[in-house]
Amino acid sequence: MFSFFHSVDRTNGGRFLAQRCGARVLVALLAAVLVSACGVAQVSAQDDDPERIKWARQIGFLQGLLAKEPSLPNHYMRLAQAYARLGMEEEVLRYSQESVSRGGSALAVDILVGDFYSDQERYDEAVGRYLRVLDVAPQQAHVLTQVWLILQRDRLETLGLRIRVEDLAARMNNAGYYLSAGRPSGDRQSARARIAEGNRFLNGNDVRSAVQAYKRAADDDPWNADIYRGLGVAYARQSDYVRAIGAYHLYLALASPGTPDVPKVRQIIIDYYRRAR
Repeated sequence: MFSFFHSVDRTNGGRFLAQRCGARVLVALLAAVLVSACGVAQVSAQDDDPERIKWARQIGFLQGLLAKEPSLPNHYMRLAQAYARLGMEEEVLRYSQESVSRGGSALAVDILVGDFYSDQERYDEAVGRYLRVLDVAPQQAHVLTQVWLILQRDRLETLGLRIRVEDLAARMNNAGYYLSAGRPSGDRQSARARIAEGNRFLNGNDVRSAVQAYKRAADDDPWNADIYRGLGVAYARQSDYVRAIGAYHLYLALASPGTPDVPKVRQIIIDYYRRAR
């Protein structure tokens, strides 16, 4: 990992920086190095996890950039992302808000903080942040997918969410992210049979029956990506492109990367957004 120290001649580093940046910048840079070095040492003392050490070093590098360019919101955002990897909430909130105060995207911050809370299994707080995004950008695919995953988990484990799950589920369904009314049965064989039924209806141009068959498959096994591939096609034939794109996004989230249809579906989504501009 590239670090701040790699950009400085250690023998004459202080003189070089003083000449190039001036004394005030030098002081700021050295202070940032000391802070970041302490952070690296703290993480190293806690464990020997290479991933955590990598992100601690990244924080040191970003602190150096921040000292040189303190007005750039992207530096604060990247620091918040790095601290999120280490599970450090106070720093995540601090630097993400600093990013917004300097002109950074409030939506991007809500997504970052929502993802952080989701990783911490603080689902009410995560959904709260995600809903702020959806109020402004109702088709934000990453956020819709994350909310869908949380609601599906709630159906399986009863997370005790304080939000009105029924209202949110209706909102998800309207966006093409289908959620069953109750707990999935878990019957994968039944789900595959219903997908095959939906495909037959679709090939026979009975689109309405196809949609119902795919939804019944999701009631059994909502993790089967083929359900949402079929729903995407069916919704598109109904000219319901918002739901079609939502279903396609969910297919990409659940399908294995090597699935043959993945590149084709990704291109369908790209073409849709290009036409929508």
